[in-house]
Amino acid sequence: MMQFPLTWSTVAAYHTPGAEIVGVPIEHAAKVIAIQQLLEADVFIYILDEAMNHYEVRAAYAHQLGEALANAKDTNSFRAVFVGAAASHPIDTSGNNDGTPIQQAALSTDPAILKAALYDAAQTFDEKNVPQSDRYAALLPLAWYLMLEDGEFIHRDFAGDGSKARATMPFAADLQVLKSNNIPTADDSAEATVPVPLRDDFRECVGLVWHKNAIGTVKLLDMKTESAYDIRRQGSLFVSKYAIGQDYLRPEGCISLEDTAIV
Repeated sequence: MMQFPLTWSTVAAYHTPGAEIVGVPIEHAAKVIAIQQLLEADVFIYILDEAMNHYEVRAAYAHQLGEALANAKDTNSFRAVFVGAAASHPIDTSGNNDGTPIQQAALSTDPAILKAALYDAAQTFDEKNVPQSDRYAALLPLAWYLMLEDGEFIHRDFAGDGSKARATMPFAADLQVLKSNNIPTADDSAEATVPVPLRDDFRECVGLVWHKNAIGTVKLLDMKTESAYDIRRQGSLFVSKYAIGQDYLRPEGCISLEDTAIV
């Protein structure tokens, strides 16, 4: 596990002549992220199947194992943002810097509502003094193409960027916008295969907005692929694995976009 220090802000004030300057303490907190269970992907290649194939499959299989691990890591990163969006700030008890769930009906079907949610997310970051750079949004393909078809964020008459013809939309409301199938959409609140800190009900999740500093990852073992021939089973076992831990760090940088009409 690793402890991430969280440092809060301070304020400036005019000095009163003759008054002693004693130093205003800056509050601190810490977030501990533990290594979660070994994440692995595996495949068994039977010797006869491999011999009968007219093409080589080991490199392709190793690639797919790596893809599976990367997709699982991405999904857990999205889970961390979603959980952070519902979390309270560890230092500021005013509630002004808690995570922000944006919950609206028809968020995944009405482009006007989805656009408003993205603008609200950007405004929320501004009001919470989240740094202007390294802001991201990820949407399910259904929602992403809803935005692309609407065209507001690629309208060149208003300094937009992107292209409907090339299906590119790099920014929305000054957020670097991505589309991903790895955004969780199931009820994982009791799913044993999901790390305990990241379990939640994601069925209403349409997208996520976050700052780079909003989540953290701890790595104990880097990704490695191993293979061995098993004489007892007459085939080769391939295993790709790594050991990491993921969780949110700063809830003020986490926003979830949830369609309340889904559930």
